[in-house]
Amino acid sequence: DHQEQALRLRPSLVKALRERGTLRMLLGDTAAGMADLERSVELDPKDPVNWNSRGYGHAMLGHHQRAIADYDKAIKLNPNYGYAFNNRGYSRLKLGDREGAMKDVRLAGRKNPGNPYVYRNMGLIALDAGDTDAACRNFRQALEQGFSARHGNEVEDLMRTHCGVKEMPKPVERDAPPPEPKERNAPGAPARHNAP
Repeated sequence: DHQEQALRLRPSLVKALRERGTLRMLLGDTAAGMADLERSVELDPKDPVNWNSRGYGHAMLGHHQRAIADYDKAIKLNPNYGYAFNNRGYSRLKLGDREGAMKDVRLAGRKNPGNPYVYRNMGLIALDAGDTDAACRNFRQALEQGFSARHGNEVEDLMRTHCGVKEMPKPVERDAPPPEPKERNAPGAPARHNAP
């Protein structure tokens, strides 16, 4: 059909399909969202962002083994893809592999130090290990890198709950604002999160 042909010929349409899938997932229409994410992988299996986004969809549904398989594929296609490492680290943490999670998230931080999700995930790993001080330092770093402005209040809520902080740190001013990520990050609360 013509729609299928157009999608194959115009990669920007595949990206739009992927983005629509992500938005549908975030808005709670998980069946339609996953269908879009599945289709984006079928149409362009060489794009690591498609695999990462579908992995995020799986993670949002709590299917972390499936998510890890998709993140692995994204990383195989692009070994420098920091977002996929970060997301895989989150899913590993959810499956109880704290050591693997830490390894992935640290590597993600080296590949993309401007990603505030790295510090959010480092904080979650520290909380899981019982190190509240380290968790709070990482959450503070995520906020200083602009987490809330980009992704919502999750880290602020974590700071209030675990760190006893009422007034949140402000993002650190930089010469130029960090670019908005094109790829999706690890999932968190169901609200405004940059994920897949």
